[in-house]
Amino acid sequence: MIEKIIDELKRILSQKRYEHSIRVFHTAVELAKIYDEDIEKTSLASLLHDYAKCFDDATLRKIIADEDIVLDEVLSENIGLAHGLASAIIAKKTYHIEDQDILNAIQYHTYGRPNMSRLEKIVYLADYIEPDRKFAGLEDIRKVAREDLNQGVLMALNASVKYILSKNEKIYTLSLDAIEYYSDEVLI
Repeated sequence: MIEKIIDELKRILSQKRYEHSIRVFHTAVELAKIYDEDIEKTSLASLLHDYAKCFDDATLRKIIADEDIVLDEVLSENIGLAHGLASAIIAKKTYHIEDQDILNAIQYHTYGRPNMSRLEKIVYLADYIEPDRKFAGLEDIRKVAREDLNQGVLMALNASVKYILSKNEKIYTLSLDAIEYYSDEVLI
């Protein structure tokens, strides 16, 4: 199935987004080996995480509405943030993925959430630290991500929120809830 997904990604994603997805896949597999996560589940979640990223807003809204899902205010106003949700729906409907852990890793890879599974954290971090990303502080996050999964997630969440605030955009409440959760987890 991995080859089928890769072929489909080549067809539907922009070249830039396809290359990003492949880098996330390789980074996620590397993290999965470090943290003893299932490689097949990691491969599926990481390859499918941005499946719907290049879809236009109307298509994203339709995919989500067809499942009778009502978006909250932030996702409704910024439908691009819901590409993970749409990608998870497609993973279930098109690729018949029923494993909720894989579906959650796809759905929450952009903004995180409290109490993520190990797979969710791996996909979240792989998307954040993949080799082509470049910004201040990222090398520190890359290093920590390979040593302490919770600390890496917390650092990435904090950096993301700081970036969003610098753009004067709304912060998604799940990200703030995740920061609070992982702040407590890291202190334990």
